[in-house]
Amino acid sequence: MTSSALCPVCGQPGRSLYVALVDQLHGTPGHWEMWRCAHGCEHQWLHPQPDQKTLERAYQTYYTHQSVTPPRLKGLYESMRQAYLARRFGYGSTRTSLVTRLGAGIISLIPHRRVAFDASVLWQKPLRAGRLLELGCGNGERLARLSTLGWSVVGVEADPQAAELAASHGLQVINGDALAQDFPPDSFDAIIMSHVIEHVRDPEGLIAHCRSWLKAGGQLTLLTPNLSSLGHRLFRKHWLHLDPPRHLHIFSQQSLTAMCLRAGFSDVASSTSFRDANWTLAASVRLRGGKAYRVGQLPLHLRLLGLAMLYVEWLGMKIRPDVGEEVLLFARKPAPSWQEITPINANGIQGNESTVMMSLTNHCALQ
Repeated sequence: MTSSALCPVCGQPGRSLYVALVDQLHGTPGHWEMWRCAHGCEHQWLHPQPDQKTLERAYQTYYTHQSVTPPRLKGLYESMRQAYLARRFGYGSTRTSLVTRLGAGIISLIPHRRVAFDASVLWQKPLRAGRLLELGCGNGERLARLSTLGWSVVGVEADPQAAELAASHGLQVINGDALAQDFPPDSFDAIIMSHVIEHVRDPEGLIAHCRSWLKAGGQLTLLTPNLSSLGHRLFRKHWLHLDPPRHLHIFSQQSLTAMCLRAGFSDVASSTSFRDANWTLAASVRLRGGKAYRVGQLPLHLRLLGLAMLYVEWLGMKIRPDVGEEVLLFARKPAPSWQEITPINANGIQGNESTVMMSLTNHCALQ
């Protein structure tokens, strides 16, 4: 076991929050303790952190080993996704069949389906000849989609089984630790991570690497569990996203933003997301009842309860925008003061306004 009782974000002492945590998802032997910064930084971490042998056991049956089961009517569903992404972000042609356009229009009116489609490209806008790196690409589903949509993609995945699945899509995937990679500086226009940063022993070190690997003006996109979420407030130590011993850190908007600014990013915007809150909240109900949960496997009554709770959270975000289940953060690598770039907003979408001059010290206010 390793790690310090000092907060990895601000360096101040922490306090014990939860004790005797167990792995309710995959049964890794052991008990863990979750600490929280006692000085307002709003960061949580496992203390002490598990050793490498324990972590290897914890990932033996992890969900990224699984290939994706195609939905029924996959062709129509993917066509509607493509039509939605074309209209929302500008991917490809909007010239599709009337049925497809109507389906995409209906989906755009359903909040939890709309955010799922947004997350399927991690809110990335197209970039001509753009190079994109996904750290922790899992089974390669998102990376393959972004490749199809025109990005030149590279993936890194620590899990050998997941990396093999991703490579089976014909993708360039490196099996290894993200921190061990040696990409040349200024290699990528975009770097994305979805539910990865919480697994990393040295998250600030990884964020600093990302800054080096990005080109000037390039964007880092992070999606990670939100410790201020409704789910954490309701379920506490039984919240699905605590996930000991795999989740070594649990971030808030404040702590993740502070880490990015300290790593040298100069334009940072964050918000929270209710994507997949139905599964997170329903699974947390099951875990609080002392029952096992397998990813994507819930009885019908819990699925319906989860969907109802998702919309409670969605409504709650109108009053408290910080209660979504995930933190969604966008950070820009500083560009030279003479270089024109397009600003980002709190949704991570490059603005439609005219391009602006951004100095190295310009910080985007948090929403």
